[in-house]
Formats: sequence, C-alpha cells, structure tokens
Amino acid sequence: MSTVLLLIATGPRYWQYIVPLIDSARKFFVPHDVLLFTDSPGRYNHTSVYLKAQGYPEATLKRYHTFLGHRTLWASYDFAFYVDIDALFTAPVGSEVFSNGITATLHHNQNVQGLLENNKNSFAYLSTASQYYCGGFNGGTTAAYLDMAAAIVKSVDGDERKGVLACWHDESHLNKYLSIHPPSKVLSSDYCCPEQELDRINYIPKIVCLHKSLRNSPVD
Repeated sequence: MSTVLLLIATGPRYWQYIVPLIDSARKFFVPHDVLLFTDSPGRYNHTSVYLKAQGYPEATLKRYHTFLGHRTLWASYDFAFYVDIDALFTAPVGSEVFSNGITATLHHNQNVQGLLENNKNSFAYLSTASQYYCGGFNGGTTAAYLDMAAAIVKSVDGDERKGVLACWHDESHLNKYLSIHPPSKVLSSDYCCPEQELDRINYIPKIVCLHKSLRNSPVD
C-alpha cells in the first residue's frame, strides 16, 4: 500500500517550513513519499516540482489545480494526503487516516453557520451543514482524491468566470463538495490543531498548524 504526501511551499515566507514539516512527517506519519511543489532554491531528497508563487489568494484557492495538473506524478499511489506546509506532525498519525474514499478533518471552530459560504452566486454556497471541515489536512484513496480535486477545480473556475471569490477560498469549495459527497472518514481537529489553541488542551495533538505571526518570517 503506497501513500504520497502532497505539499506546496511558494514564496520566501513559506520556505522555512519545508524541512521541519518533512522531518516531522518522516517521524510520525505513515510510510510515504513526498511530492513538493515549490519555488524554493533549496535542494531536497524527494520529488520536487517547480511552482511559481501565485500570490494571494491564488496560492490557496488553486492548490487543487496544481494537484490535478500534475496528477501523472501521483496517480499511481494507493492513497494521497495533503497537509499545509506551515504545520508539524507532533504525534503518530497511522492507519486510522485511511478510508475507502475521502478522509476529512473537522475544523477546530464548529460554529458551522458562521463559516459557510453565504454568497448565493458562488458555486461554494451552502445554506446549512452539520459539520465544517478544515482545508489543512485531508486525503483518501487516490481515485477519490482525484475526483474531489477535479470537482473543486471546476467549482473554483466557475466562480472565477463570474468574478466571485468564496470567503474561505478552496476550503469553502471543499466543504461544498463534502456536503454532496460525504467523507468516508472524519478525523477530529486534533489532526489540524492551531498552535494558538495548545494552551487550552492538556495533551499533544496529532498535527499542529503553526501560527505564522509567532515567528520571524520574511515577507512575500
């Protein structure tokens, strides 16, 4: 059973996160190969593909365009997972993440109605939902992930033609997709825990999303 971990790091602000994340994944994540999309001048001991920095908001909004456009590089894997580059695996993340479809992660903020896209002109529009999923860690079977990526790309492109931008970018489109095609497995927010939330819990979460403002980072 083969697994690929998809990563994107463009712009100097994000280069600093590449090695720490990859090292933490090697320590705590299931056996995997890394596929890194970056404009970093660094050299890495895994497959990396040059990706020009797209700026805000395209860098996040069009991440699934990147994955889909390079699908020949990872379509042969059994499973594909994505994690934000400014994150760290902090505890073992094992076979519990595998499913027979999409594996999604709950957002730490479950004020669902306050997070849903409310612009009816957007393809990401959702009037209601029982759960809201974060965009920082997800995956599943490669076939299911390719299907999801293709649907999100179509949805984002549809918005772009209408001059519409979803409030939470790709995450809004992700939630619309998962409202129609429910995930096969749902992980707790321990798999994408904001660093600033750590003082509110008395245990170590599985994946921590680093708070960029707490670090000295070069500006894009």
